[in-house]
Amino acid sequence: VYPSYQSPKLYSLFRTEGKCIAIDARETAPALAHRDMFRNDSDGSKYGFKSAGTPGELAGYWYAFTHHGSGRVTWKDLVEPSAKLCRDGVPVSEYLDNVMKVKERHFRLFPSMKAWINPSTNSTYKVGDLLPRLKLAKTLEKLANSDDPVELFYRGEMADTIAKEMAEG
Repeated sequence: VYPSYQSPKLYSLFRTEGKCIAIDARETAPALAHRDMFRNDSDGSKYGFKSAGTPGELAGYWYAFTHHGSGRVTWKDLVEPSAKLCRDGVPVSEYLDNVMKVKERHFRLFPSMKAWINPSTNSTYKVGDLLPRLKLAKTLEKLANSDDPVELFYRGEMADTIAKEMAEG
């Protein structure tokens, strides 16, 4: 839930039962991506909805949990602490404060980024502030309570919502 971590990736390498297991759950290009999609849009590959990849992190975590988990911890018990942190607010570090200052203009350009602006100051959150991530908290809560979070996220209700929002730009 670290707020400046906006590119979900998961690489995991660990030993289990005498074997080395590698999980590469990096994001992939969306189905409609093509080689020339940013040819006349130099900022498009860095900013806005077209620059997003399809996140693989959830699929990687679910794979690790279902294939290599201990069986002593539930999926909900793993995910719920992150949802709570998002609900309560993530403490803004000096680094995050600096990143947000640099990106403030971009936050104001895209309505989807308004959560990064503190409504009480109309500026970015500062060191020591608690930055709530309420939409992420709701998403994590749904995933935590799902019997198949991968289905929900990549092919179910969440996938439909993401596709709709991406189409709207």
